[in-house]
Amino acid sequence: MNQKQSGFEATNLGFSYDGKPILKGINLKINQGEFVCLLGESGSGKTTLLNLLAGLTKPTEGYIYWNGKEIEKPSSERSVVFQDYTLFPWLTLLQNVSLAIKKTRKVKGNYAKKLAEDYLSLVGLSGSLHKYPFELSGGMRQRGAIARALSVGADALLLDEPFGALDPVNRASLQDLILELCRGAKDRPITTLFVTHDIREAVYLASRIIVLGSTPGRIIADIPLNFSAKKNRDEWFRNEQVQETIKSIEEAYHKDVLEKLGHLVQGGASI
Repeated sequence: MNQKQSGFEATNLGFSYDGKPILKGINLKINQGEFVCLLGESGSGKTTLLNLLAGLTKPTEGYIYWNGKEIEKPSSERSVVFQDYTLFPWLTLLQNVSLAIKKTRKVKGNYAKKLAEDYLSLVGLSGSLHKYPFELSGGMRQRGAIARALSVGADALLLDEPFGALDPVNRASLQDLILELCRGAKDRPITTLFVTHDIREAVYLASRIIVLGSTPGRIIADIPLNFSAKKNRDEWFRNEQVQETIKSIEEAYHKDVLEKLGHLVQGGASI
């Protein structure tokens, strides 16, 4: 593969577990700086695909590349944010982020601390540097996890339903934060894959949406979003193009369900 290519590329990618196919025939390219939302219902393999991109899991079929090199293991170039925050509970926010910086950037204590303070300030946590995760709300813990993920200098950010457990106010706030940090970064665009099952969240965040069907997971829609700039949420979701996109995703899901039911009937299975 050409070493000059940037971003992710998957070729005939597949993954099986105990003989059961989870993903099958995934051919996908995510260019540098794209913000892609990966949509799919439970069991469609969204998290499995994210883990493959992160290097946490190896494919059983096909190949997957990052910047032209085959992904064989995790790398600080590709940072992951999970739904359950994954902050060390025995460390303060500042210590959590400083430790990540020391491990990945190989810098000394004082400089790591200064960088950690900068990243925590970036996500609005400058007043909570010395608090432990148990002292923080869910939204604040997730901000800390995002700060830690960004602090290692990664070129790619992989987020696995990071706001799924949050209340609507915190969720909306963090959606806007991610937009500002990832899609608004002009000097160093961050290639972003954001896993969600929420169609409205995907349409609000993404520059492109990939929809997975299930059993096994495969791409059933690939939708670029080239809408006008957002002004406010209410106005955004009243936009005719946005409404049409939501409808087209719902139709892709519906078509996928009908096709699966048809295969079951043809195969003589009871429904």
